[in-house]
Amino acid sequence: KSDAYHQQADGSNTCIDIAKGTDGWTSVDQIVSAETAKLNGVIQAVGPNTFASVVPMIIVSNEDLIISHGFNYAGDKPVAYTKGQGEYQKTGKYNDTDITNALSTVQGIISSHGALQNIPLSADLVVFNPKYADAATSTAFKNVITYQYHTGPVLMNIYPYQFGAGNPDGTNAVCPHGGANHPSCITQVNALYSLVDALLTTTDQTILNTLQQKGFMLGETGWPNAGTPSPNEYMTMVPGSVAGTQNYIKDVITFANNYSIPVLLFEGYDEPKKAAPSDPESHYGLFSWNNDPWITINQNNININAANKGENNPYHFSPADYTLIYPTNDVNGTVTVTAKSNGHKSVYSFQGPSVTGFKRADGDTIQIKITSSPCTSTTAMYCDATFSKTSDTYTASGSCANPALSGISWNSTSASKAIKSSINLAVPTETMCTGLAPTPGDIQFTIYATGSGSFQSGSGPSTNFNGPTPQMVQVKDGDTVTLTSNCSGGGSLICTGTYSKATGQISNIAETSPNAASAASGGGDCGDTNSGIQWTSPANTLHLGSPASSACSAN
Repeated sequence: KSDAYHQQADGSNTCIDIAKGTDGWTSVDQIVSAETAKLNGVIQAVGPNTFASVVPMIIVSNEDLIISHGFNYAGDKPVAYTKGQGEYQKTGKYNDTDITNALSTVQGIISSHGALQNIPLSADLVVFNPKYADAATSTAFKNVITYQYHTGPVLMNIYPYQFGAGNPDGTNAVCPHGGANHPSCITQVNALYSLVDALLTTTDQTILNTLQQKGFMLGETGWPNAGTPSPNEYMTMVPGSVAGTQNYIKDVITFANNYSIPVLLFEGYDEPKKAAPSDPESHYGLFSWNNDPWITINQNNININAANKGENNPYHFSPADYTLIYPTNDVNGTVTVTAKSNGHKSVYSFQGPSVTGFKRADGDTIQIKITSSPCTSTTAMYCDATFSKTSDTYTASGSCANPALSGISWNSTSASKAIKSSINLAVPTETMCTGLAPTPGDIQFTIYATGSGSFQSGSGPSTNFNGPTPQMVQVKDGDTVTLTSNCSGGGSLICTGTYSKATGQISNIAETSPNAASAASGGGDCGDTNSGIQWTSPANTLHLGSPASSACSAN
């Protein structure tokens, strides 16, 4: 690894070994030669077969894709900078050729050992966000990741602590959409969700094709457990803390599981001699230098094995496996994806107008929960749909399938080149808001009435309706439902029936009041036109008018 880089007057690529404080130059070729000699030494010491069984990937260079900033040198020391547009003028060139040459050299080593043929090579290039990168940066980045010997996943490092994303206690540093301090997560360039959103929404076909082929991985991320930052090195001017490490790592694990993105947590142990004792750089360990854990991690929560999801590439990150949500300015909430394969639930937050991507597979059920106005602090709108990979579409029912009521356009055209469809979210009608959160097995069912009454499914709570405003209720397959329809002249007609998920309708109609009449005898007034109830309404809906006066009195 080179710690600083510029181009000499003679055109040769050189670097300064700042870490050692030497005065002389060291060429990139010399560095590669020395490092590959160490690699060869390890292979020879343990044997190619053992090496291949233990090492899953070789990372060639780390945080080394850099550009000359037009340093002026007197001897070997920079003495002046040329500034422009608020940053150092980029008068040099990127060193992507140095990295691809190093990849080629390492490939030559592993090719000489047959047992190492399947070990992928990658270069860790720090954060690259296609939403913000200029043309020169994009070109250099793509030159590396598309290189023939860059066979492993695309790697990037993100450190929200250094770059000013997140709260002092490490919360919101991953930047979930809708975070209190960062209402528009997409603007947080160094936050994890911001990066994923940018990768999902990029229109650069080269990046999309490379992600599809090679996958994606976070090469480094972490949060210091102690230390006081220097304003010259950090944008987050709050002390590191154990609580910050705990909160950040917990959110990173959730992020990694939701998106099936492997992560290398930085780092295993504190390094007290790496920097001054007060510098956060010395305190990124999950363990102290003497092996005491700062945090507890449940190993079951961090085994991210994409192969279990039917994917062959353990670093699989394909934009085509995602759906994009486009909420309007006033729409906030969450998307919960329930996997058909194992019932695992992943929760993604969104806050308009930021675009949010979430991962889904064929047959998965998603639930969109909207918590913003017109819903209140005690209510929300819940809408479920099932995803089909074959058609790349969602199927919803009842009011949730009606954009005029739910505000959801399930199968909109996506602006992304890699994602065929997207979901547009507008403000729902107030009647879609409910204080009752669905439980497993609940199905949204909508009542369209001209009068008033109440509806109850099984032992659940009774929900009032008041036409002509539609009312969404929750039902379960096989439940006995009770429908009370108020009569215009006083009294009410009470009917029962059985809900079927297969048909989306209620059958086995019976009248319980004012006259008891079983389903076997036709259900009394509940089973005929006197009820005003259209039991054969479209699936998961029920249309009803006021009952006839004869159905509202005992006879």
